[in-house]
Parts: sequence; C-alpha cells; structure tokens
Amino acid sequence: MKIATSALLCGTLLPSVAAKSFKSFFDHVCPDQTHCLDDESCCPLGVNDGYMCCEKTASGACCGGGSKAGGGCCGPQETCCSDDEDYSCCLQQNTFCVDKDPSVPSLPSRCCPRWTIGCTTGSVGCCDPAQPWQWYLQTDADRAVAGHSTSHTVGNASFAGNLTAYVLVVNGMIGGLEGMAVDVATGTIESHTRIIKSFDDDPAGESTREFMFDSKRKVFYYVDANFTANGGERPESGREMYLYAVDPVSGATHKQTVSGAVDFPVGYTYHAETDTIIIGVEQVNANETSVQGFDYFSLNPETAEATRLSTISRGSSETDPAFYAGFHRHASVAGDIVYRLGYEEVSKQTGQGLGVISLNEAHANATWLSEISPLHDYYMTLNRAPATSQASQASDSDVFISLAPREGLGHNLDVVQWNADDGGKSAKIIAQLSNAHVPSIRGLGDLGYLASAISGDTYVALVVEDAEVAALDQWALAVVDTTPGANNSQTLPLVPRDIAGTISISGLGLA
Repeated sequence: MKIATSALLCGTLLPSVAAKSFKSFFDHVCPDQTHCLDDESCCPLGVNDGYMCCEKTASGACCGGGSKAGGGCCGPQETCCSDDEDYSCCLQQNTFCVDKDPSVPSLPSRCCPRWTIGCTTGSVGCCDPAQPWQWYLQTDADRAVAGHSTSHTVGNASFAGNLTAYVLVVNGMIGGLEGMAVDVATGTIESHTRIIKSFDDDPAGESTREFMFDSKRKVFYYVDANFTANGGERPESGREMYLYAVDPVSGATHKQTVSGAVDFPVGYTYHAETDTIIIGVEQVNANETSVQGFDYFSLNPETAEATRLSTISRGSSETDPAFYAGFHRHASVAGDIVYRLGYEEVSKQTGQGLGVISLNEAHANATWLSEISPLHDYYMTLNRAPATSQASQASDSDVFISLAPREGLGHNLDVVQWNADDGGKSAKIIAQLSNAHVPSIRGLGDLGYLASAISGDTYVALVVEDAEVAALDQWALAVVDTTPGANNSQTLPLVPRDIAGTISISGLGLA
C-alpha cells in the first residue's frame, strides 16, 4: 500500500513544485531511487527487485527481502519471520518466530503461539507442552480408504438433568471469540454471543489456548502477559500480567492487572475448592533468551492479587520432569499438586505421560509418570473425577477421566477412568463414543484442541461428528453418565449446526 501512496503523490505533484517543496513530501531516497516519507523505511522487495516503503516500527518493518517470494512490510505490533523461501509477520502479542531448521525442510520459518514451542514434528511444527493439539491418527486417510462411521442416532441425554454447557470458541470465518450456552440434554444452542469484542488480548481473532471455567460465577478466566508495551521489549520489572473474566452469555469482559506476579503465565488451573487460580509463571533472564524455571502463585479471581506458593528450577533437558513443570492445567483436591498431561519430550512428541508437581514445599518437586494409558496409545484430555463416580478407586485427588482414541479405522473416542496412584494400571473404559473424533484441518491433518468438563456424575466433551464429506463435519457434545455401572452416553450434534472446520474450541464448562 505504501508503494501506491508514494506513486500517487508523485503523479499529482504539479510541474511548478520546486525541489524544496518536493523535499517536504519525501525525506529520503532508496538505492533504486524510490522516494519514501520520513517515517518510512526502504525495504527490499527481493534480490534485484527494487524497494518499497514501509512504515517504521520498533521491531523493524522490513521482512523477507532475501526470500524467493520477495519481501514486504510488517505492522507496528508484528515481528518479521522469514527464511530463504518466504516470510510472514508474527503478531507480537500472541506469537513468536521459530526459525527454519535445515534438517526438517518441510517446516518453514513459522509463527507459533507463545504458549507452544517450536518442534520438529507434526504438520505445523508448534507443540504445546500443556495440552497436545497435533494428533497422528490419519483419520482423513481412513475416511477415504474405509469410509469410517459417519452415522448418527438422534437421542437425548436426559440423565444430565438441567445442566448447561458453557462454550467459548473462535470463529475462523470472521475472526473473534464467541460464547454459547448449550442444553446438555439435547445439544441445542440456547444462546450464541457473536464476536466478544471486549476481549482485547487477541485482536486478530486467532485460535487461543484453553480458558478456565468458574461454575459458581459462570465465567471463563484467562491469564496472559503484555508483549506489545514498550515496543515489545521486556521492562526491567517484568512484563505486566492480566486476568480476564469473560461472560459467554452477555459477552462482557472484565480485565484486571495482576499484582504480586509478572511475566508470562504458561500454566494455570481454576481450583474451585479454594476459589483461586493456580498459575505457573516462567522465570526468564533479562533479555528473555532462556527460561530458568517456574514460579507458582495462587491468584484471587476477584482482586487479581497473586500470592507465591512455590518455585522450581527447570533442569537441563526435556527428560528432566521439571523442564516443563510450569505448564500445568489441573490440580488436586487440596490444591497442593498440579498436573501436566502431555509428552515428556515435547519437541519430538514422544513419551506420553503425566507430570506431577508437588507444591508443598518452598521448592516444588516434579516427577513424571510414563505409560499411563495401557488400553490406548495416549490420553487426549484430563479431568479430575468426583468421588461419586470413582467406583472404589483409591483417592479422588488422583483419579481422572480422559478421552482416548480407539484403535482401528475411524479412531472413535473412548472415555476412560484411571488412577495416577497406580500409574494408570487400573484404567477402565466407561463409555465408547460413537462417531466422536478429534478436529482436523484439510492439508494439515488431525489438528486442534478438544475440551471436556465434569459436574457431579455428568461428563461432557466437545468432539467432532464426521460427515461423509470432511467439509461438513460438525461439533457435537458427548455426554456420559459416570455413575458406576450406568453405561449411558450420547453424542449430540450442536443445533443449530456448527461446521467443525470453521470454529476452534477455547473453553468448556458445566453449571
């Protein structure tokens, strides 16, 4: 656009305008004689392709001039991410640049969400230590070869009573956060709040990590740090942290500045028993080139005041249980243990298991449980099971309910109850869902977050119900009665229909 603006100005200057007047319009000349304004930079379009004018920014406006695709401009809240082939501009608040790895030519330089790490596996090369989202099920290939089950039996989940599922999603078609209230018994969307503009943490309307749900206040919580203030440079005192409370029905957002903690919260969970949010915050060096450990805080959702709980040093490699110990999403009943479900070596997506981090002491202790899913390849979600659904299991702080993919074509999802105390050995399937799958994106395969929640004896999860044509896949609410011996579950498509490929899940809660 700057090229067109400069050209237009040149074309409308009258012949009688003196050189001095010309100078008032243009401050400097690029090597190819392109004239740019004083607040613009000369940016190369490509090798021997000339220059363009880009508005100056704190992080530098020019991007991709040395790539085969040619260069361009990045905006004031963007940073350049380029390689020899192409370039992109990363949103400074929510993404960072991962450089191209010559050993993995299929993955270019790319903008990854800040809560992920650059990795050498998967279709996008951005791996989440807290909640995996790149899956390796090949459901598209299975659909083509075997035409896996796309059937749906209309039913209801009346056993769920009058529960409402509260949902946050990002609309990929128009961008932005949306809220829904869904009747758990029928899957009917009773309210739909379009584009919650009051949530200002993601101005581009990109997919988010999971929000926490507070069933008492019926709001979602989200925590983040400020990566755009001060030109993106980290202040000596640390980055300011914010707590958001989002009402999915009214669309109102309440934003508070956190006191008592600064910098990026990579881990978090709402702990209903103490009405607090337990967060894990990165310890970084002054220029943010390395993470040295994690600090844990208890955060008051009413006042946004943080109280330190514990701390842990990171360790030297991914095989150290403390290396990603700050990336938790769950906590025990007492709130003295937090959990991270995922991979031990996140960069390779290997060693699926459970990180157990004890916060009882001033210095936290982290352990890693491997091979926790004897009946399945891995677990995809985690919820702490209430005591009434445990059927003689040992301790309600260590008993979980998870989604897991069944073997065979189709990879429908099972609901599994398991016990961390015995390393998962006593796992049992409490429901086999019909036509319930992970989300997928054409060309990228199985990719996207699942979400689940539990209230009393009712467990729900947002899953994808496949159609005969992938473009018509839709989101559905899987509802399971977890009462021992109940053997009762339903998969209810959301009504009105929500095409799976057009929205991504940001949060799910029950009340």
